[in-house]
Amino acid sequence: DFVNGNGKYYSRFTMRRGRFKFTYDFDNVELMVNTDATEKGLAMRETFVKVTDPWTRMFSLTAGLLQVQFGFEVTQSSSVRETPERARYNQILFSTERDLGAFGSMVLPKTSPLYGLKVDVAVMNGVAGVNPEFDSHKDFSGRVQYSRTIKSEKVSWAIGASSYYGGYKLGTVKDYNFATLASGDKGFEFAKDTADYTRVGKRIYMGADAQASFDWKPGITTLRAEYITGEQPGVTSNSLSPRGVPTGAIYHRKFNGAYFYFIQNIGQSKFQAVVKYDWYDPNIQIAGKDIGKAGTNTKNAGDIRFDTYGFGVTYRINAFA
Repeated sequence: DFVNGNGKYYSRFTMRRGRFKFTYDFDNVELMVNTDATEKGLAMRETFVKVTDPWTRMFSLTAGLLQVQFGFEVTQSSSVRETPERARYNQILFSTERDLGAFGSMVLPKTSPLYGLKVDVAVMNGVAGVNPEFDSHKDFSGRVQYSRTIKSEKVSWAIGASSYYGGYKLGTVKDYNFATLASGDKGFEFAKDTADYTRVGKRIYMGADAQASFDWKPGITTLRAEYITGEQPGVTSNSLSPRGVPTGAIYHRKFNGAYFYFIQNIGQSKFQAVVKYDWYDPNIQIAGKDIGKAGTNTKNAGDIRFDTYGFGVTYRINAFA
């Protein structure tokens, strides 16, 4: 049940996900079509052609719709994720987790002294999923990760660093920068270069992640964390990454966010306890108590910080679900 804007209650059944995946592998070529069929319609998920070099098997090139190569959680498959949804900042910055473009990858073989190192790069439309590109501006992302498991296989760990550089043309809409105003207060002021229709709302992110797992008597314990900071343009009410041409005023904000997982397998059983905390602060240049303060123009709902706490128990039926 939920309440609409008129105060009326509605009750309905919905389908969160309805995935159908088809894959084809032949030697060094992989084809995949992954769809999401719900009452809202048919949407594409991972749909791509991947070619791996037949000599060293170290390099691969993928073209199509693929998960954005940034951080751990965005690239983690929904089938193995321990919580129903990703951290709030990932839902805001990467609303579909996927983009259309070209993706390159390098994975070092076991014979290499740097075995465990993986490098991913990508050039994408930057408009989320299969939404049509609305400008010629492309987004770039990169991720470096290194993972190892000790000989006894009782301990494994991984670290990673990611970057994202992109944005979109603002066109004729007005935009605002956050600054110290003439009054001495902090707030948004009208950007002076609004007459330049080729200006870009920059999306610049930097992130780092780490995780470790320990296999001991109580069961496998996993600790995981990720931190991100950068610049993100958005509208008055939110800082969602766009899926189309902006039609309202744009606000340039500096943000940060993070998540922390504690995952504990219950002995050798199929049960697993999960504790998660994440935050997303869309505007780190202003304190929460100053939002809506009289005499400033910092009344935007899009500047509010969110902290999310999650607790749960999962049960794995078998090796597939």
